Amino acid sequence: MVVHNNQYENQSKMKNKCCSKRALLFMVILTVVLLVVPLALPPLPPPPAMFLFLPIGIMGVLLMFAFSPAYSSDVL
Repeated sequence: MVVHNNQYENQSKMKNKCCSKRALLFMVILTVVLLVVPLALPPLPPPPAMFLFLPIGIMGVLLMFAFSPAYSSDVL
């Protein structure tokens, strides 16, 4: 019985680890692929100017929402 409980404790400790070897290997391979593939692909043409201003527009809308007054009566 003691051996069985000891094996169970070892298995539960292994499950509590943050990353398994398999997950770590996957992340390393993914990192290498993300570093190598852009070097192998041909350069793309720049996007249209409208798409370049899209993040600025999103940030403007978020700032407007952040600084707009709340319509609830219990908010200071």
